[in-house]
Amino acid sequence: MDRLTEGLELFGLGGRTAEIEGLRAYIGELEKWNPYYSLVNAEGDELIVRHILDSLSGLETIRSLGGERGNLRLADMGSGGGLPGIPLALFLEGWSVDLVERSGKRHSFLNNMVITLELRRARALPLDLKDVKDKYDLITFRAFRPFLPEIIRGLKKCLAPEGVIAAYKGKRSSIREEESLLKDHFRRREVIPLKVPFLDEERHLLILGDPTGD
Repeated sequence: MDRLTEGLELFGLGGRTAEIEGLRAYIGELEKWNPYYSLVNAEGDELIVRHILDSLSGLETIRSLGGERGNLRLADMGSGGGLPGIPLALFLEGWSVDLVERSGKRHSFLNNMVITLELRRARALPLDLKDVKDKYDLITFRAFRPFLPEIIRGLKKCLAPEGVIAAYKGKRSSIREEESLLKDHFRRREVIPLKVPFLDEERHLLILGDPTGD
């Protein structure tokens, strides 16, 4: 059993044949185009563990944040090579997913992935955060380290009413360093531990919601 299959089994996603085929196609394209576009700093099993399984480690939490609402909108800000947005888009039924990436080359890659993987409820947007006009029920990303004031303002303006941010983060101690800035902007702040199969490192989702008016 390979790393991807075993990891998905541990997540309870082993029976999702179409989605798994999509993941394998996506991984193949990442490895094909990575030398040209610098999409990820990994290959082989490291790519699967640190990027694919890491992205999916937040799936159940993100799904639960949506609750029972329908027609939910998710944005992967600074999507890069499509992480975590594309793995999430494959498994989040009923969600619309925008992959927001300002780099022209990476946007072209993402747009091709949306077409190749037939992600009918996803689209790639060639925008910087400050130029995004839409509102989202959930915003996620693995970029934006550390949170800068202009990034916080940009994220807040993109949140729909009752919307939340789910930021993929590493060590709890690093998150703690950012909390002094975030407490002035979000009344809801929650840190949820994540378990990534085969990765012996701290991973967390930082949940932010109920933004202040300033």
